[in-house]
Amino acid sequence: MSFVGTLICCGFGGLIFKYGDQTHTLLQPPTELGIQDYTVGFTKSKIKVLKRRFQDATKSFLPGLLSPGVYLYPIVSYWELLSTPEYWTSSIPIMVVYLMLYAVVTFVYLLTILPVYAPLSVLFGPVGIAIAWVHMFLHTNLLTMMTIRMSQMNSFTMYQGMITRRLDVNIIVDGDEQPVKYYYPVASTYFFVNHLPWKISEYIAGFITLCGLLLISAIPVLGPFAFHALIAPFITRIYWAPYLRYQKVNNLQREARFYSMLGQYTAFGLVAGQLESWPILSAFAYSAHATAICQWAQDLSTSRTATTP
Repeated sequence: MSFVGTLICCGFGGLIFKYGDQTHTLLQPPTELGIQDYTVGFTKSKIKVLKRRFQDATKSFLPGLLSPGVYLYPIVSYWELLSTPEYWTSSIPIMVVYLMLYAVVTFVYLLTILPVYAPLSVLFGPVGIAIAWVHMFLHTNLLTMMTIRMSQMNSFTMYQGMITRRLDVNIIVDGDEQPVKYYYPVASTYFFVNHLPWKISEYIAGFITLCGLLLISAIPVLGPFAFHALIAPFITRIYWAPYLRYQKVNNLQREARFYSMLGQYTAFGLVAGQLESWPILSAFAYSAHATAICQWAQDLSTSRTATTP
C-alpha cells in the first residue's frame, strides 16, 4: 500500500510539476501533406531530436561530472539555511509536512511490507531483524521524498534565496507573465495520430523504469542509496525547475538545458540524493538544496558576465 500510495502522490505531484504555474500556449502542428507526414516524417523528426539530445548529453556528461565545484553546492547550502532566518518561515513548514507524511508512510509500510523481510530474521537472526528495520526507515524516507520533491514545496525557499542574492528580482516581483508550456491542439489529426501515441509510449516507458528502480530500492539497506544514485540527474532537474520557471524559461528550453548540462546535473544529484537518503535529515536537505541551486545560478551568471567582452 505504501508503494501504491507513493505512486499516486507522485503522479499527482508530477501533474503539478509538469503543468502547474505556466502559461499554456498552442504549438501549431507541422504542415500535414499526407500519410507520409504522419509516419515516416514524424519518425524522422523524433529520431533527429533523440540524436541531438544524445550528442548534447555525451558532450556534456564527462566534463560536467568532473566539475568539482558542483559537488560542493549541496554541502555548503546547509550552513546558509541555518544561518539565514529568512529561510526558516518556508523551511519549517516543509519539515512538518515531511514528518507527517513520513509517519504515515512508515506506519503503512510497517503493516504491509515489513513482514516481507521476515525471512531475514530466519537467515541472520537478530542481525536480520535489525537490517529489516533499518531498511524500513531508509525505504519509507525514500518513498516520502519522492512525493515531497514532486510537490515543489521548496519553491518558496528558492524564491527567498533569489531575493537574498538579488537574482533578477525585477522579473520575479514585477513580472506578471508565467513561463510558457507549449502543447499541440487536441482537435487535430497530428495530435491523435502522432503526439498522443508518442506521449503514451513515453509514459509507459517511464512507469516501467520507475517500477524497476523501486525494485532496486527494495534491496535491503543499500537499495535506497542505489536508487538515488541512479536518478541523480533527475533530482537536480526537479530542483532547477522552480528557478527556471521564475526566469520564464519555457518547457522546450528546460528540456534542452537538461541534456546540455547532464554531467553537472548528475554531479549535483549524486551528492544531494545521498544526503536525502537519510531520514529526518532529508527534510532539512530538501530546503537547503533549493538555496544551493540559487548559489549555483549566481555563479553561472557571474561566470557568463566575466567571459562577456
